[in-house]
Amino acid sequence: MNPANTLFTISLIGNALASNIGTFLAFRLISGLGGSACFSISGGIVADLLEVHQRGVASALITTGSVSGPVFGPLIGGVIAQRAGWRWIFWVLLIACTVVTAAIAVFAPETNAVVIIHRKTLRLRKDMGRQDLRSAYNPDRNLTRDPWPLLAQAISRPWKMFLYCPMVVVLAFMAGLISGILYILLTTTSTFFQRVYHWPLETAGLAYLGLGVGSLAGLFVFAKTSDLIAVRLAKANNNIYEPEMRVVTAFLPAVLVPVTFFWYGWSTYSQTHWIVP
Repeated sequence: MNPANTLFTISLIGNALASNIGTFLAFRLISGLGGSACFSISGGIVADLLEVHQRGVASALITTGSVSGPVFGPLIGGVIAQRAGWRWIFWVLLIACTVVTAAIAVFAPETNAVVIIHRKTLRLRKDMGRQDLRSAYNPDRNLTRDPWPLLAQAISRPWKMFLYCPMVVVLAFMAGLISGILYILLTTTSTFFQRVYHWPLETAGLAYLGLGVGSLAGLFVFAKTSDLIAVRLAKANNNIYEPEMRVVTAFLPAVLVPVTFFWYGWSTYSQTHWIVP
């Protein structure tokens, strides 16, 4: 994760200094490549550190960051853009990300047991002069082998899961659809409130607080119910936990998405009082 965070942080310099739209979009692509690692790895970190019945709260806490960013980002960014110019949005992000990336690199330990024992095995081999030592997790693995096959396996594995596991396909399309709809909302809300309700740029960012409050409320409900539901379903399944048991918590709230988007679309089209949308 550290190389990805570093890539994301460095790319912000290019965003701030971009002289044309092509350069800007290229560096935004690089930012996306670097920033995506946190979303991919966070679930694995939770699984490494916590038991099944404790992961709901931890997952909710981690997701709070990805929910708060799109909500408070436009609010803070609007103030910065109006008072200091849009380039300073990326300079402020560069400062914040440099601090966070450095803190993670220095203070965040490795959590994967396989990697931890792998490193310990290498250290004991050197300290004890015992080249016959093997990791308990992968005793037959050559610890100094070429990393490229491992990288190829890591890249191909998610696609195999997507192609051969129906539940992954369902969740991927569900998450993709809701994320797409969410980002349509995020990219249009500020502009809409400026044009229809004539809010200044700084004030238009406040419109995202409704989304933020709803998201935090949803995460709170998930944190309180996810572990309880997973444990109850596992007991009913002869104490065998299945990952799909977490999905139950997601489908009922998902019904609210089309309902509330109809509400938002109707209220904006009819130009009702701003509190309605």
